[in-house]
Amino acid sequence: MLMLTAASTASAYTYDIIGETYQVDTLFHAQVGPGTTQTSLLFTGATYDLRAFYLTIDLTDPNVSIRTVCGQDQLAGGETTSSMAQRHSTEGAQYFAGVNGDFFYTSGSTKNGVSTIGTPTSSCIVDGEFYKTSSGNQQFAIDVNGIPFVGQTNYYTSTATFGDNTVLFKGVNVSSPDNGITVYTPRYYGATDSDAGCAEVTARLADGETFSPGKSCRMVITGTPSTVGNMDIPEDGFVIHGRGSNVEGGTTIGAFDFVNSLKEGDEITLNSVVLMDGESVVPQQMISGNPRTVGNGETLDTEDQRGDASSFHPRTGIGYGDNKTKVIMMVVDGRSTISHGARTSQVADIMRYAGATDAINLDGGGSSTLYTQALGIRNIPSDGKERADGNAIFVVSSAPTDNEIAKISFADWGLKDFPCHGIYKPVI
Repeated sequence: MLMLTAASTASAYTYDIIGETYQVDTLFHAQVGPGTTQTSLLFTGATYDLRAFYLTIDLTDPNVSIRTVCGQDQLAGGETTSSMAQRHSTEGAQYFAGVNGDFFYTSGSTKNGVSTIGTPTSSCIVDGEFYKTSSGNQQFAIDVNGIPFVGQTNYYTSTATFGDNTVLFKGVNVSSPDNGITVYTPRYYGATDSDAGCAEVTARLADGETFSPGKSCRMVITGTPSTVGNMDIPEDGFVIHGRGSNVEGGTTIGAFDFVNSLKEGDEITLNSVVLMDGESVVPQQMISGNPRTVGNGETLDTEDQRGDASSFHPRTGIGYGDNKTKVIMMVVDGRSTISHGARTSQVADIMRYAGATDAINLDGGGSSTLYTQALGIRNIPSDGKERADGNAIFVVSSAPTDNEIAKISFADWGLKDFPCHGIYKPVI
């Protein structure tokens, strides 16, 4: 047995958050999965307090990966962070910790009456599959080699070709821009929800091909082009949508004419190019937010980039540090007497405290949730319960289930109300 003596320990550490000094106390720190710790901090300030909860993930651990989930595995629908993790966890792929993700639509429906609620507002990629593209906001991505990136994504150098004709390929599952084609997938709302005046045609992947970000693929046309709009998306295929007649960016034909000239059996080539802040990336996972809060180890002056950034709210952030070998996922609680809420620049300073050199702000408010498989929801969501969100991002363990002892530690995560001079028998 262990004899423990309760003592009052005053923190000797202080930290500056955008010009205000806070006393920092570590309330909790433990390993919650392979290569992953969860830390809870209390920042005590002169006018209010902040509670922060964060995961530190060691990407050099061979049993760890970062993966995105979209609610209900569709573009719309929404789902709580814990439900996404539990539903996707399988033997050899345990979604054991994570945070909520992108901002999402809270109202709206398509021409066919399909709800769009829960749709992420910007780019989302899950396991190498496009769910949605957007060149707005900021993105956090994991590339095909497991390396994290932060930046603004641009898809507008992608192309589609057929014979001698080339046109810009400008998006996936997003309202079609002029002078480019959009590809709609079965993750969308069942139909393209487009107006007349475009050209649309169904297609399928050519044998042996996959449609992935940052790569090329071949698609075979399976129908006859239509200019009516709102074309149904086949469950096992795609719709190629073209709008606009201008020739730009080295193309040879307008997008409308490109699609309208196709016929059943024709084979087109899509060359997907994904640039993040001008750097070519082949992303396997991607989630979006705004603004970018930390860059090159410095807190950025970006609060003017969204309307509520300078207000005090619960916040979620994600970033990386240690030369891209560690990922930090963080929630700062708010709207309560024990945690006031934070501006995005305050979260940036706290992310830097946790080791982030580059980071973005994700959806906050009642959406802010940090989940662990071992301990459940670690923060206190301001809605009083978990909110159904558009997507989330997780730490996934591929560690095998075996009888080999990897580590010995206490089973108890923490003790509460321990009496002075009490006796504690640890459980291993």
